[in-house]
Amino acid sequence: MSPNSNSRSWLYLPIRQCLFALSILLLGTLGNAQTRVISLNEAIGLAKKNSEDLQLSQVNSQKRKDQYDEAFGTILPQVSLEATYQRYFKEPVFFGNRVPIQDQAQAGIVVNQLLWAFGRVGNTLKAAQAALEVVKHEKEYATIQVEYITRVAYYTVLLSKDQWEVAKKNLENSQENLRILQRKFRGGRPPQSDLLRLQSDIASTTPLVRTAESQYDQARMTLAQICGLTDYKNLRIDLKDTDQISNYSHQTLAADLRKDHPRIKLLEEQIHYSEKVSKSMNQADLPTLNLTAGYNYAGASMTSVTGDDLNDSVYAALSLKWNIWDGGSTRAKYRQAVSDRISAELQLAKEKEKLNLDLNKKFNDYITLQKNLRETQEAVSLAERTFKISQKRFSSGQTAITEINNNQFSLNQTRLNLANIRYNLLATHAEIELIAGHSAEH
Repeated sequence: MSPNSNSRSWLYLPIRQCLFALSILLLGTLGNAQTRVISLNEAIGLAKKNSEDLQLSQVNSQKRKDQYDEAFGTILPQVSLEATYQRYFKEPVFFGNRVPIQDQAQAGIVVNQLLWAFGRVGNTLKAAQAALEVVKHEKEYATIQVEYITRVAYYTVLLSKDQWEVAKKNLENSQENLRILQRKFRGGRPPQSDLLRLQSDIASTTPLVRTAESQYDQARMTLAQICGLTDYKNLRIDLKDTDQISNYSHQTLAADLRKDHPRIKLLEEQIHYSEKVSKSMNQADLPTLNLTAGYNYAGASMTSVTGDDLNDSVYAALSLKWNIWDGGSTRAKYRQAVSDRISAELQLAKEKEKLNLDLNKKFNDYITLQKNLRETQEAVSLAERTFKISQKRFSSGQTAITEINNNQFSLNQTRLNLANIRYNLLATHAEIELIAGHSAEH
């Protein structure tokens, strides 16, 4: 190789290095661009759009509206149009006499109007209106349930991430302990028992890191599925949303529970619905009064019917229909409706007791967890300082490996306790929001 070509190769070397560094930078930028940081409110919004339960409640709402329209239609005039053309292949018999006709044509319009049903139709309409309110509160309750599930999934991602971070830090501490031991005996051979113990710590901790990472992936996968997302690997949560801890007032929560909880409103409307249905069933045995009016255009002929054969007629009729006996089926329907109303009332009382009890328990848990969180954060800080001191003492030969292992174990457990307490606090916060009937929309 000539000297000139050698100098040129040295000239191109910085260019290659710049291109390599630029490619690494671009790859890193593209990787960051693919990462999606999702806030809690965004996750809740996506979960609502993706929720089959909310979609089903929308279908039920439309069904109830159609049922109300059906009930309302019974008080409006019923109009029907009918036209027939008949050909007799044998002379027909009317009132015992044969009539010499071959063709018969008829067309007419009939209007039927319900005049009075002794309140049955009105109660049916009120029941249909109550059913609309039931569906409305069902949707509200389904909404706060979706929000609760999303919050728990979101906080589970945080817990699994914290546990993974704790496992990685524990592994790093074990690796650092081994390096300290090797530095202490750089000029000689370290004690075999100490060396084996530290190597065993690393070997036993490594699978725990992989398991924690797998659990982190599974938690993100669950959150992505709830939100209707496909790429969970690049999904990240906004840690700011996990630091917002509410200070609740038990009196305010209890008032919200009594006043605004969708489950309570739902059961109250179910009682109202059952009451109106039972009244409607009770009035089913009463008579109904109908007015019927019609206009007919009819005629007959020995041959094909023509316009000269047709004549018109107008009539009106008042009819009274009374269900005297139907084998007891109407009364059985009434008793079923009464049973439904009593069942709804008992369910409401039971639900109120349960929600009040759950609220009291979760509120007490929340206060306790807030205190535990502050104390455990302080405990982690102290455990970290203690472990650092023991590492320095071990490095200078002032303590044995047992002390550093004990302090490392204590630090690892305290960090795990902090992660679990933070998760339990956030999960309890989500449960209180559910119990009190709070929605992210308000």
